[in-house]
Amino acid sequence: MRVASTSKIDTRVKQCALKLQDRKLLAKLSTGDMVALNAKYHINCLAALYNRRRSCSLSKNREQPKEDKLRGIAFAELVSYIDEFFETAETNVPYLKLADLVKLYKTKLKEIEVEEIGRASCRERV
Repeated sequence: MRVASTSKIDTRVKQCALKLQDRKLLAKLSTGDMVALNAKYHINCLAALYNRRRSCSLSKNREQPKEDKLRGIAFAELVSYIDEFFETAETNVPYLKLADLVKLYKTKLKEIEVEEIGRASCRERV
């Protein structure tokens, strides 16, 4: 067992616990910082915590770009719709309801995701 002796370890353990949403560890850390509590830890447990956080971050980073790409495409289509709407508006003061824009954005997202899934299944067949 080692004694926590720097504030750096306290900060890093708290960041890991928050990232992993480890409620048990967060509850223990909520009483104060590790140095003030003279907290003790196993070096293997600390390394395992850091590894869990790193693997969680890596898996999210792999998934994130595709999600961001789809959202970006849907948003670009929404902006295009807004531009077209204002160019072709027949009233002096054209307006759009935010609720309508939200619905349109969600619809575009669903359409794009369905297209992406269809493309993936086509690739798998070939």
